[in-house]
Amino acid sequence: PDVNESEANFTVSGDNIRFGLVAIKGIGRGFIHALEQERTLGGRFTSFYDFCRRMHGKELNRRALENLIRAGAFDTMGYKRRALITVYETVLDSINSDISKNIAGQMDLFSDFSQQEETSGDEIPIPDVQEFSKREKMSMEKEVTGLYLTGHPMDEYHDAIRQIGFFNMWHV
Repeated sequence: PDVNESEANFTVSGDNIRFGLVAIKGIGRGFIHALEQERTLGGRFTSFYDFCRRMHGKELNRRALENLIRAGAFDTMGYKRRALITVYETVLDSINSDISKNIAGQMDLFSDFSQQEETSGDEIPIPDVQEFSKREKMSMEKEVTGLYLTGHPMDEYHDAIRQIGFFNMWHV
């Protein structure tokens, strides 16, 4: 899955099949429609923060965002899933805070300019952390999609199974 390319259902993308977003737990058709509409109007999402900011108020919730991360929907942007899991709540809180401040106005009648907090709109830095292991990523994928997307747990045993002749036993 990819927030910049996936649609509701499985689609062809070059030589690959792009995973349908509707198959990710917690992702509803209303959200998918809003995402597709936002991509059409505003273009591709340029960053994780850009995605969260633009999708705010369009059925994006914490569970849906976490499941998109776990499924690998931001992998093509170059982010590590562990980093996004670490920071996504902070990003959402920051966006909610900025929007609340904008709605309430930058300052009230009694505030002092020197005490005024600025709403920067700046992106929250994504931490440089060690990525989840391949097995952990596959486990997350299985949990939120029902499938292994980036591999299979038996892949690491493929060569060993071939060496002991297991596949030859089936060709009787």
